[in-house]
Amino acid sequence: MSDYNFFNDLSLKKEKKSAGVVVTLLFCILLLTGMAGLYGYNYYIRTYLEVDLAKTNTAIAEIKTSEDLGRILHKKDILDNLETILRNIEVANSTIHNRHLVQENIFAMISDTLPMDVELVSIEMADGVITMEGYALNKPAIAEFEHNLRQMTSVSDLFLSGIVNNESNYGFTIQVQVGGGLHENI
Repeated sequence: MSDYNFFNDLSLKKEKKSAGVVVTLLFCILLLTGMAGLYGYNYYIRTYLEVDLAKTNTAIAEIKTSEDLGRILHKKDILDNLETILRNIEVANSTIHNRHLVQENIFAMISDTLPMDVELVSIEMADGVITMEGYALNKPAIAEFEHNLRQMTSVSDLFLSGIVNNESNYGFTIQVQVGGGLHENI
């Protein structure tokens, strides 16, 4: 008969596992536990932020639907438009002053030089040149108007481009340079 010793393994002394294997095993367990904890923490933070974002979006939607906010935003848009218009007006105003454009007094002086028989139909100004078109009952009235314009100190380079004989009057066009030479500031 054979002897079967089922407890043979128990009678042998167990070999101790080396400390390196134990440390490695503990480190792996600790690493896995840390990763699981980090995943749980991130999941919690993500869920919290999603809930907070939903609450914030709801609050923003409620604010946007408020009638008071709608009126305030409308009035703010109007205010922004008015401020833009004001800036444009200020820029235009400074541009006019910087260019030394003809002021009302030059037009008053031109109207003072008009003889009785001369009537101006249009006065245009572009780049410091005034172009005047008009009618006169006779040619001497046009010559007198030209002479009076030449006497003004604020104009120079007068040019009478032509006189047209109409049935009852004479049409003319005069171009005058404003300022120039010693008289740049009007």
